Amino acid sequence: MNYRIWFDDKEKITRVKIKGRFGSEDNKDFLHRLEDTFVGKQHRVAVIDVTEGKFTMPRRENREKMVRRLHELDFERIAFVGASPLVKMMMKIIAMSLGIKGSVGSFNSDDEALLWIQSQKKLNNIERR
Repeated sequence: MNYRIWFDDKEKITRVKIKGRFGSEDNKDFLHRLEDTFVGKQHRVAVIDVTEGKFTMPRRENREKMVRRLHELDFERIAFVGASPLVKMMMKIIAMSLGIKGSVGSFNSDDEALLWIQSQKKLNNIERR
């Protein structure tokens, strides 16, 4: 396991830190643990730090499984921090497949990601009034 997943009580978001190699074989356990952090939470928002991750492009079959599983998790927002061009391309494919393109962002720092998430939360609160 080359990642850590936890719920940040202060920011009210799920955080993920990926270090080292992360491949298709990690997806099932990763998505299961991610889902566990959402249990009992009002919002499904994640900041995923991939700065220290090493990724390979998953085969089409594995990408399709991952997209189906991510769709079931019903994310509101996903912010990636430190994404390489390969990860950004995979993000776009996943976001378009899930129909959440505007709800996925790529940022250079954790602070930028948190600002984006907070601004999105404010917009949603305004829209509900």
